[in-house]
Amino acid sequence: MLRILYSDIRKTILSQAFQGCMVANVSYQLLTVIVMKVITEGFFHMKMAADDVAFSFATIAIFLVTASTLITVSEFADGTMRNKLISGARRSEVFFSGLITGMLQGFLLAASAFLLSTVCSLLLTTGFEGFTVSEMADFWMVITISCIAIGAFSTALIFCFGGAKISYVIGLAIAFGMKVFSMYLQDQLYPESGKCLLKGAKLVCFRFIDRFVPYSYLAMRPHWDFGSYFAGTIGLVVISAVIGAAVFQRKELL
Repeated sequence: MLRILYSDIRKTILSQAFQGCMVANVSYQLLTVIVMKVITEGFFHMKMAADDVAFSFATIAIFLVTASTLITVSEFADGTMRNKLISGARRSEVFFSGLITGMLQGFLLAASAFLLSTVCSLLLTTGFEGFTVSEMADFWMVITISCIAIGAFSTALIFCFGGAKISYVIGLAIAFGMKVFSMYLQDQLYPESGKCLLKGAKLVCFRFIDRFVPYSYLAMRPHWDFGSYFAGTIGLVVISAVIGAAVFQRKELL
């Protein structure tokens, strides 16, 4: 297991796909900072606050983590999967090694975004106006564990479909659909004007998703207790692990 895990992590870190996602992550944040600085200071003649740019990663995190895991899991296409199984590795070992690697990708993307965001906030802004240090730390913690859970789910999806191209379509469709739905959900639960008009089962369902589904955590700043976010993250990871392992164990590889 450890040998396979080391090989998977090394292959992922050195892959052009993962490195490309890291470059896209950095480029997007730097571009956001530059554009916001030009608009804020060049047009409105105001100093830019860290609140405007510090959490820009959250807007693309779902897509970036999903794309990274979908692209880098190439064992099915290049014959590596069969080589692992022929060499004596159990399917459970192969699956959980891939799952951990997917989770690691989510963590690394979030961690690199946090470091870059912190540097940009310290050097190019006047600091936070609407966040305390504690709130900022909580937000980044929620972003990070969300990315870890999304990385696990996306990786499990690939194993469930045996690396078929349909897994890419479904994975990206889920990412896009959940991004749009989470924005709609937040608008319904926390309208800018007036109070929430949801009632009954729909209200209960929306609040459950908002509280326990990691895909919804990236839509706005944390407003539930951290225990709820942690429970949602663990829940998605466990579901991904159990269902993914069960399906992959019975999957006939081409």
